[in-house]
Amino acid sequence: MQSDRYIRRSLDFIDSIITNRWLSEQKPILIPKGNMKVDAQGNLTPSKTDFYIELGNDAGNATFIDWMNNEVIPRLKEGKAYGPNVNFGMHINTKGSNDAEVNTFLRDLSTNITNKTSDRNNTNVYTLQIDMIPKSDTEADKLSMYKSDFNELNYMKY
Repeated sequence: MQSDRYIRRSLDFIDSIITNRWLSEQKPILIPKGNMKVDAQGNLTPSKTDFYIELGNDAGNATFIDWMNNEVIPRLKEGKAYGPNVNFGMHINTKGSNDAEVNTFLRDLSTNITNKTSDRNNTNVYTLQIDMIPKSDTEADKLSMYKSDFNELNYMKY
């Protein structure tokens, strides 16, 4: 039905405004040199120096997503950190090396293709193969485990 589509699009728009407002209030994030930077026109260029991004705008959000999908998540899935000079607040190893155990949340992240982007082009995203509204105790337990492992990332330095 046409009205359902308009309602869904309106809710998506409102959600993006709320999300971008919250993101824009967060601290800038340091992205290490060599990673891709998205400019205001949507062009990707490799950076020759470390740079900060601010979230809550298209270029900052796209740069962050590209960095997470192509650098951070793959390295975390391998159980590796960048080293002592980068502090993103995601990865610490209490055992004293740059390696860390890969938790269940990271292990079960898988790539999927979506076109839910501003330009509607296909892109790879990481997702969990679980319904966020569990329909059984088993699904609820699995979701709880993922949440717990995800929260463990807050105690990590990346």
